[in-house]
Amino acid sequence: MKNLSFYLDGLLVGFLLRDSKPIEDGDYEYMPTRGAGHLRLGTTLRESGSAVCRLGDPEGEVTITVVAVPRVHWIRIRL
Repeated sequence: MKNLSFYLDGLLVGFLLRDSKPIEDGDYEYMPTRGAGHLRLGTTLRESGSAVCRLGDPEGEVTITVVAVPRVHWIRIRL
């Protein structure tokens, strides 16, 4: 299984636990990292309700919008 890293404001948030990039809105399992990126995700979700992240690398071409953390180690995204 390939893990896809995702970033918020250039900071690593975590890794989607899947073999390919998401192609539809939904809930996806992820492994959070300890650090500023994951903290920023939580803060941004609390303050504005969503967080625009880059998938693959900090300058990545795929953008995902995280809109919730419905349960531990899962994020809800909107493409």
